[in-house]
Amino acid sequence: MLLQLQVPFQYFDSKDYRNCNLTLQSICTMFFVIFLVCLSLSARVTPSALPSINTTNLQPFAVTSLSTHTPNGMAGSSPYAQFLVSITNPNTIRLPTTRWGDRNFSSSTANCSTQWIAFTEENPFDRVIPCEAGEISGIWTIVIQRANATGYGPSVTRDFTLQFKLEHSIVLNDGIIRLNFEGRLGFNVNDNLRLICAASGFCNTWLEEAKSPQLVVPVAGVECLWGVCDYHF
Repeated sequence: MLLQLQVPFQYFDSKDYRNCNLTLQSICTMFFVIFLVCLSLSARVTPSALPSINTTNLQPFAVTSLSTHTPNGMAGSSPYAQFLVSITNPNTIRLPTTRWGDRNFSSSTANCSTQWIAFTEENPFDRVIPCEAGEISGIWTIVIQRANATGYGPSVTRDFTLQFKLEHSIVLNDGIIRLNFEGRLGFNVNDNLRLICAASGFCNTWLEEAKSPQLVVPVAGVECLWGVCDYHF
């Protein structure tokens, strides 16, 4: 007599276990144990030791353009002030060959912008501002921080420090690795910004051509987000 064994793809509860007859008890026990082991492993996956990264040959990040606009407040005009900046990471960091072939952290350029209502207490200081990179090349953000290089106090358009961050993650064989870059640059109208105000009252600033681009070597770090990340590159 041919005995057919059908084990449905579902969780084994205590009732299922009791319904196993004596002939199939060992098989049912085996499936039950395998299920528990798999469940335990999936719940306990932890990142491995952090990989290392050589940052000594990093090229500096570049702020290639920066401009701001402050409105004049005339009746019928827009009350919004604007801030725009472009930042480039020129580095391509090659990784070890994986089972999927060659991989690397690619270079990228981020375009970041924000606007706020002028003539009020509203301003973008200390806010995390997301950027657009145009492709899947990590997550760029900027933070505009207070500065006072001119002696006239902080200004989002005339005297500030720009902090930027780039988080870039990639899957390597059995793990997910993330590179973190962070840097800061100061901007003010006494150094690297040009300022012009029209007779109607609006003002614009932009990165002075003779001092463009502004360069900074970022602080770089690496972390293992998940799985096995013991690669060295």
